[in-house]
Amino acid sequence: MAETQPLEERQPSPDRSGSKSLSALVRRADWQIQLSASASRLETFQLVEWTIIITAYLFHFADGTGQGWGHWFAWTAAIGGFALIDRAEPQFIARGRAGVYIALRIALATWAVWLTDVGFLTTFLFFLIVANGWAIERRLGILAAISSAVAIYGVMFLLIGFEQPDRYISLLPWLAGLVFIGGMTQLAKREQEARERSDTLLTELTTAHRQLQVYAEQAGELATTQERNRLAREIHDSLGHYLTIINVQLETALALRPRDDMRADRAVGEAKRLASEALADVRRSVAALRPTALDQLSIGEAVTAQVADFREHSGLPVELAIDGDERRCSQATGLALYRTVQEGLTNIRKHAAAQHVAVRLHFGPATTVLTITDDGRGLPVVPRSGSRSEGGFGLAGLRERTALLGGTLDLSPGPDGGTVLRSAIPYTADR
Repeated sequence: MAETQPLEERQPSPDRSGSKSLSALVRRADWQIQLSASASRLETFQLVEWTIIITAYLFHFADGTGQGWGHWFAWTAAIGGFALIDRAEPQFIARGRAGVYIALRIALATWAVWLTDVGFLTTFLFFLIVANGWAIERRLGILAAISSAVAIYGVMFLLIGFEQPDRYISLLPWLAGLVFIGGMTQLAKREQEARERSDTLLTELTTAHRQLQVYAEQAGELATTQERNRLAREIHDSLGHYLTIINVQLETALALRPRDDMRADRAVGEAKRLASEALADVRRSVAALRPTALDQLSIGEAVTAQVADFREHSGLPVELAIDGDERRCSQATGLALYRTVQEGLTNIRKHAAAQHVAVRLHFGPATTVLTITDDGRGLPVVPRSGSRSEGGFGLAGLRERTALLGGTLDLSPGPDGGTVLRSAIPYTADR
């Protein structure tokens, strides 16, 4: 007996392999056993079915002595047809004719029961039909059970009428057997479907686990790369800033030494002070990569201190304007803005040859905007992100830092010459 899929899930197969490919639509591989003698596979239910059919056939031969050749020919045709039609089950189901298939098996079983005068073993054929129907579809199993009961009682009535009522009563356990077989087949079918779903789920979970492992490795590599880039930015923005100013002070001292020892000594002293600050900053960065000024000061106060330091050591006038409520500005945004002020003022001192500098920090309702302008020589070429020209690493690092916060950083020529460095970071990006 073939275990099958629900009718609504079956479609005719265009495969040229014929019945073999159609069989794959309705047979369950997990309900098969290996026949070592024939090197083939047979479904477990089919083995039970063939055992019952052969036993019923031989039992009637042993019990039905005195019957004519016509009877034996009809009996063989009924049992043989009942057994062989099972091989055509895939074709019936694939063409949406499962009901016809069950009806033909009921007709052949009824014929066999009629020929054996409702023989005990022959009635087991209806058990096979009910199990077959339930395996195909629940509704078909119910119809097969009702039709089998009507068929067996109809044959009984045609054979004995009302003369032996005890024989009708004796079939009540047989009716209970129909219900039991149907229920057990349905349970077996559900268990098989649950196992298939579990196997599918296990396969999906295994695949998902492997994908998560790959994603975890990729995330680890990405985190390492991001941390490496962050450290590079910190080294440039903190230590690079100090080393640049120290280099400028030492160059000043060398230039002034022949004609102005006092100014040269002041430049050397300033370089020493900056070196001490750089050393302290590096030590603090090992524990927490944050600028010293932001440990004790707000972003507005830190920028004010940075501008004041620039005024003192560059001699350039700097116009500073800070407005808005900075309490909404996060630590990450404050660090990015502070580094931008550092890099912008350092580049102005090194490259701009400016006479005037303006720094404006505006804490808006949705965005913090920092603008640094100068009236220096401007940009000789259009700067490109990631450029390795002098100062390029600093701008690239600032752009990366700002982009991580959802903001933008632009360096462009000023309207009246010079340059404009503008950074805009939204509040929602750093929450």
